[in-house]
Formats: sequence, C-alpha cells, structure tokens
Amino acid sequence: MKHLLAITFLLLTGKFANSQVNWQTLPQGNTYWWEWVNTLYYDSIENNLIVAGNFIYLNNGDTIYHIAKWDGVKFLPLGKGLDNIGSPLYNTGTNILSICPYQDKLYVGGGFARVGDLPFNNLAYCLATWDGMNWDSIAGYPKNEGVNNIRVYNDTLYICGTMDSVADQQANGLIAYDGTSWHSMKLFNQNPNPNENNVVIDIAFFNGDIYLSGVFYDSTGHQHQMMRRQNGVWEFMPEDLDLHGGTDWSGTMMIYDNKLIVSGYFLQQWGNIDNNIMAWDGTQWHAMGGGTDAPIRNIFIHDDKLYAVGNFYTAGGVEVDKVAIWDGNEWCGLGGIFNNTVLSGAFYKDTLYVGGGFTTLSDSSAINIARFAGGNDIDTCGALVSISQPTQNNFTFSFFPNPTTTQLTITTSSNGKLTITNSLSQTIQTLTINNAQQQIPTLTFPSGIYFLTFQTEKTIQTKKLLVQHE
Repeated sequence: MKHLLAITFLLLTGKFANSQVNWQTLPQGNTYWWEWVNTLYYDSIENNLIVAGNFIYLNNGDTIYHIAKWDGVKFLPLGKGLDNIGSPLYNTGTNILSICPYQDKLYVGGGFARVGDLPFNNLAYCLATWDGMNWDSIAGYPKNEGVNNIRVYNDTLYICGTMDSVADQQANGLIAYDGTSWHSMKLFNQNPNPNENNVVIDIAFFNGDIYLSGVFYDSTGHQHQMMRRQNGVWEFMPEDLDLHGGTDWSGTMMIYDNKLIVSGYFLQQWGNIDNNIMAWDGTQWHAMGGGTDAPIRNIFIHDDKLYAVGNFYTAGGVEVDKVAIWDGNEWCGLGGIFNNTVLSGAFYKDTLYVGGGFTTLSDSSAINIARFAGGNDIDTCGALVSISQPTQNNFTFSFFPNPTTTQLTITTSSNGKLTITNSLSQTIQTLTINNAQQQIPTLTFPSGIYFLTFQTEKTIQTKKLLVQHE
C-alpha cells in the first residue's frame, strides 16, 4: 500500500544565498578574542537567556565575566560573574560548560575557581550556584575537578566530569547530590594508568537504565565510548554495541521519539550504523537519515524536533552549515554561513539562539552569538528549507514525476553533472546531463527519499525525490 506523504523539495544554490536575512547578530559591545560561547540556557523563572562561556564582555563601562543574561534587548551581568580577578589576560582558561536548574537555584559547572565576590578562601572550583541574587560554592566539591555536564532526574542532581571523589564519596567521573549531601553512584574506573580517571561527558536515563557517554578504559587499556548501568550493575557497552573507530567520541545525549539519541564523532565507515548521531531503542542502534559530515557538538529538543549544532556542513545530504533540524524522518537547515563551530543552542521567546566560536555569519560580523529571525528559511522540516534568488541566466533544473516509481525525467537549461544520493548520504548514481531532457530509470531504487544534486560551472542545486513502489 502506498503511503500518503507531503512531497516537497529543497533548492540550494551555493551556500544559502541571501541567508543573512534569516539570522541577526546581537549587540557586540567590546569583547576579547577568546570569547567563545559554550552554553545557552533559557531561565523560564526570570525569563532571560543565560549566555556562558570563555568570554569577557565590556559594554558602557560594565564588565561581565564569563556569564551573562540576555533580556531581549541587552546583556546584563549575573552579579560579579566568574573568575572576575585582575586583567582579562589572566582569565583565558575559564570556561562554563553546563547550566542546570535545581531546587530554586541555577547550578553552573565547567572550569573556574572564583565565583561572584566570595573570598579567596571560599573558592568554588568548577561548580557553583546562582540564586538570582548571589553566587555560592558547594561544600565538599574538590579542587580542579572539571564539570562537563549537569542533569536532574527524580529530584536528584547528577554531575558528570573527571572527579575522583567528592567529600568522602567515590565518584570516578560521576556523582549525585540531593541538595544537602553527596552520594556515590558506585561507578568503577579500570584504567591501568593510575593517573587517569574516567571522563564522563553526559548522563541519560532511559528505560530504567543509566547511560554514560565519554571516554572509559578497561583493565587492558582498551577504550570505550559508552557505559551503562543495568539492574544496578555498571558495565562497558558491549563491544558489538559500542561506538567504533580509532578517534571516535560520544557527546551529548537526549531522549527523543522514545529512543536515546547519542551524538558526537563516529562514522559509518568505522562500523557504526550512522554518522555522528544515532538512536538507541534499548536493544539496537538505528540510523538517523545519514547523520552529518562532521562532529556534532550539542543536541537539544524544541517543539518535537531535535536540533543539532557542531562543525558539520551537511546533514542527510542537505546543506545545513552547522545548524540542523531532525523531525523524526529527515534533516533540514536554516541557512547561514558560520565561519567557525556552533557549540550551543536554546530557544528564548520562541526564537532560536546559537552560540559558539564563530565571528562572522554570512559575511556579517557576529561575535559568537546570533539568533534566527526567519525570512527565506522556515523552521520546518519537510517544507521549503531555502529559497535562492534565480541566477542571471535563468538556470532551471526540474524533474517529474515526484513521487516516482519506474522512471524519472530530468529537465535542465544547462549541461552538468547529476549526483543521486540516498537518505544515508550514500551515492547511488552519478551521470552527465547533456540534453535538455533526459530519462533515468528508478525501478531498481528501493523505496525512500533521495537527493538529486545538479552541478554546473556556476551553480549547484539540490532537490528531494521520493521513490515509492507498491
């Protein structure tokens, strides 16, 4: 039986023509060159966007150290901020990687020592709290033990990082906190090098089990990218189910569409089911439309869609340039040409904000933070992703029927090369188009979504095709 699907197409020319209409910069102030934005968090209680990272922001005589709040018009400080000591030249190592609400406070983790105006005998060392008025440290947290992520589950706070122990509790990279006391999660560390601990990047709770992403070594020195706790017992992810590759790593995890989504840097060619992002159902991995062509740095969910940001240029064969959206079936993008990595994203007042290490966006200055303003690009997967302006020579590229079953007719106004890829970014066919109209057999193509990229000397266009058999 045929499925009734909405048939739409993608039209991409170059790298998102006129995409500067779709993104806006924020007031820049006077910042310093190390001003990466690593973390964005929407504070629904105060109705502000919290912006944090390795930056110092100077504006109208005010200095904001490494963490700020955006009220929709301007950046404001959170007290005295973090590591607010001396010249900014001495703050290049400060970093903030995670912000999480818990028991009426914001917990902030990363790599820093001093918070607010606490005295030097009360340093926070990588973990601190903000109650809306004042900063504070947390008793028992050790010195110089970095925090990678903070999550809340069943009214308990979980801190991921590199810590050996906290207070008198064993940690090995993971510790629990109930607002008063620290609790060990009994995570083991088998690394034969006594000077190296687990590096826990993220924690996720799925189907009654606990999953960890990061870097873990067994007693033989073999590296694992994931661990899990089943029935109260920790174990390395079984070898046939772990991520594969010599330089792979696992990063942010989220629960989406009743599956555990794992992102990071891992490729199909290394034996993984997909590239840089996969879905785990508790038993096996599932591909996600071909994934991305470079690492994913962060994922988050908004309005039943999964957003991914990172170093990538394409997702599922679609040109997306560092910001991509997955609707459960396919990838799409929002335009823009970022000159460097996007590390974080969040929605504030129904508007998407992204932060990272970029300094320009579509040839306009955008120091490490920008927001999506709509325009030609639409925040909807399966709909029109980008509309380019017609070229001066009125170049055309089209095909019919769509959906197709046995044959496709290509119509172009110029000679060029046609590449057909499937939803896994695998090349199915490459051919030269020399005629104004040319037929391509599709009877042997399995049912599914394909992308047709037609390239001439002056332009590239990609459109989506649905092959549909009985």
